[in-house]
Amino acid sequence: MAAKKDIKNGSASKTVSEKKKKAATSSKTARREKTEDADTVRYRAIDDPYSLINQILPFVFFVFSIFFFLIIIMNHGASGIGVAAASLKNILLGLLSGSAYAIPLTLLNLGALWLVDAQRHRLKWRLWCTLIAVLIIAALFQIIGGDGVVYNLKALYDSGRVYKGGGVIGGLIGSLFLQLFGKGLSLVLLFSTLFVAVLLMFGLTPHVVYSFFFYRAKKRVGEMRNKRKKPASKPHLSRITQLDDGRAELGAVASTSAGVITNTESRPVRRAKFNPDVDVGEDKDDEVERDIIDKKIFDEVMRRTIERYGRQVFPGEIEGGNDKADGAYKYGSDASGDIENLRIGAAEARVDKIAKGELDLSKIFVNPESIELLKKARSGEDNNSSETLRVEKTPLSEQQLQQDAEIPEPVPVYKFPPLSLLAEPPRRTAADIEELEENARKLVETLASFNVHTRIADVSRGPTITRYELTPESGTRVRSISNLVDDISLNLATQGVRIESPIPGKAAVGIEVPNKVREFAYLRELLEDREFREAKSRLTVALGYDVAGDPVYCDIAKMPHLLIAGATGMGKSVCINSMIVSLIYKSTPQEVRLILVDPKKVELNIYNGMPHLHVPVISDPNKAAGTLAWAVKEMERRYELIESVGVRNIQNYNEITYGDPEKEFIPQMVIIIDELADLMMTAPDDVEGSICRIAQMGRAAGIHLIIGTQRPSVDVVTGLIKANIPSRIAFTMASQVDSRTIIDIAGAEKLIGRGDMLYTPVGALKPIRVQGAFVSEVEVEEVIEFLKGVYPTPLYDDGAIDGIEEAAERCVQGKKGRGAKGADDDDSIFDDPMLDAAIELAVESGKISTSLIQRRLSLGYGRAAKLIDRMEALGYVSPPDGQRPRDVLITRQQYLEMKMRGGDAY
Repeated sequence: MAAKKDIKNGSASKTVSEKKKKAATSSKTARREKTEDADTVRYRAIDDPYSLINQILPFVFFVFSIFFFLIIIMNHGASGIGVAAASLKNILLGLLSGSAYAIPLTLLNLGALWLVDAQRHRLKWRLWCTLIAVLIIAALFQIIGGDGVVYNLKALYDSGRVYKGGGVIGGLIGSLFLQLFGKGLSLVLLFSTLFVAVLLMFGLTPHVVYSFFFYRAKKRVGEMRNKRKKPASKPHLSRITQLDDGRAELGAVASTSAGVITNTESRPVRRAKFNPDVDVGEDKDDEVERDIIDKKIFDEVMRRTIERYGRQVFPGEIEGGNDKADGAYKYGSDASGDIENLRIGAAEARVDKIAKGELDLSKIFVNPESIELLKKARSGEDNNSSETLRVEKTPLSEQQLQQDAEIPEPVPVYKFPPLSLLAEPPRRTAADIEELEENARKLVETLASFNVHTRIADVSRGPTITRYELTPESGTRVRSISNLVDDISLNLATQGVRIESPIPGKAAVGIEVPNKVREFAYLRELLEDREFREAKSRLTVALGYDVAGDPVYCDIAKMPHLLIAGATGMGKSVCINSMIVSLIYKSTPQEVRLILVDPKKVELNIYNGMPHLHVPVISDPNKAAGTLAWAVKEMERRYELIESVGVRNIQNYNEITYGDPEKEFIPQMVIIIDELADLMMTAPDDVEGSICRIAQMGRAAGIHLIIGTQRPSVDVVTGLIKANIPSRIAFTMASQVDSRTIIDIAGAEKLIGRGDMLYTPVGALKPIRVQGAFVSEVEVEEVIEFLKGVYPTPLYDDGAIDGIEEAAERCVQGKKGRGAKGADDDDSIFDDPMLDAAIELAVESGKISTSLIQRRLSLGYGRAAKLIDRMEALGYVSPPDGQRPRDVLITRQQYLEMKMRGGDAY
């Protein structure tokens, strides 16, 4: 009994000690949370540009800077500044001496920085740098104008009042440096430290200053070198290469006169006359004329060629953009620099091959005489022979020169549309702090009324949605909060409230509440952002802003396919338009090709004639199925090209074959389907099969799908399509079922429309709420008209158009064949796996009947009768003859031969 009592007493004491520990821990946690809350409130007040401290404090700095400046420069007796001001002046001078004049300047600088700088946390470092700079100046006053090493405070104070030395503070610091390092070394150390402190005070670093001056000096030296540099001619340039230089000069002049912007600085323009590749020998008695071509004929032929083609290229020359260019393009400028660099590399490689005899000249020269002349020049024959002189002295006729000048029609230089074509967003309204505080208070009170105790951890405000992050107390179930969405909507008197529980990466629950004043997310803002301009992928598109107001971009190449769904009028078409316009501002027609499928015939027809289009906008459902079938063949063709060089995707293929004129440049291709439901009703088998094949294999081949639909039912978005398209966007849905079909969770039915979406990128655990970018039809029309001005003729691929027509005809014929076959027989019987076994049974038995198939194959009567009818239709058994079994019309040998020839006997 005593032992039991001891055990009880021990357990009781342990329980009491544990309770005390828990109470102490909870009190510490409460104090820490209060401290964190205070810090959060303080930093939030500092970060808010509309807070009271940020509106008043800069002007307080300005006032005090003027106040201290007047105190220091005025005298007590003459100016009447008063006793207190005079005493303050004496104290400042006694402490800092002449460096006290830096105090007004530092206060003025702090006020300006506080007024301008949005990141307030950097000010503490600038404040420290300012203080250090003032102390160093005071120390320099002591070292330069003081009495040496002095530690007498009264002497330092008195000398500082008469502007001698550095005052008390500067005197002590300066005396310490003099005693430790001496005068010379102290000056070096203090001036270096002062320089760095001043730079940091203004937000600069020594490296930035060095880079600035180094860049200016390097640029100046480069300009001086370019002025002194003279164009040097290569001795191995062929005759037609010199001709091409002359064409380049005339092409630049004609393009400038016609108003075409070209990059004239990317390559030197040589004013070259006709110079043969070989040095024409000079007779001892006669002087041979070097200009052996009639300049008038050359000028006239080139003038007509330039008027016809705009500018000149070599046959087979790549006119695509430079895929290696990582920097962002400047809007409103042309892409001639990248294209010209690519052309120069190809031309130099071609000249080297000509010089070494490795290039087939018949692919470059149309005139055989030009080939013979170049061969003689390269073979090193006697340049002074009469035959050579006779050939060289014969001027080229206009017909011959016209043959050499016949070239394929080039592609104009791509010029990115200026951002001024897009609507400029209006001035943003300031956040209503009272509205945010009132909603936060109502949220906490509403949850507390249901015994759910929480506290506000953070608030993020976007263009249309504000997210309140709530941290529940320990032991609270998350489901108890998510089940109260209707009650929260009732108390806030709003609709469209959505609860994200929990927020990914945070120990908090997010409650998304629509703003009373909603703002649009204009596309121009997103395109002007640095993140979009510096994105390396040419398939980067702008989506909109998230609930925190941060821009959201997506890379189609990484998706690699996208499914968009939403009810009518909820923003699906505007989202597709913003994606297309983003691609226009990010990539050239040589880098990205677009195929638009618009069964509704009114949504995407505005893009007809755009240079990025690979084929005209497809509106016929049959041609849409043919387009997808052609895309499958194009994907297989690209895989063959990729396999031929031993790489895994088109990015590596283009890098390896870069600059090789014999290899094809493969652009990335984006296929956009505006309404999938209509295609699935017209040709479901062909459309679904092609979409699944492209979705499974199109990423490495550079073919990507963007599919939109207004009816996200399971018969439209089938399981195969959904499984192969990992990235989804859901606008406002009609029901939870549609929401689950697209993003696998409910919630899209609670969106507020007008571009409000749930974006689920590949690999994301939960969807992201985004306010979609807005671009009007008028803006799209202006951008397309600008591009049509640069590209008067569309850059359609005739081969792709013919391939789509052929594929569409095959789809139509296939549907007719299936329809005729289905009228006579049941489609399911063609795929009956027991048909082969029934035929073998008939061949072995010599006669066949329904009851025999039932017994031997263990089938029901209906299925056995269908197998008999199928064999009769194929001609394997005889027609019915009453109750007698049917005769078998083929032998076993014939049956085996048919199987060997066709794989199946039917």
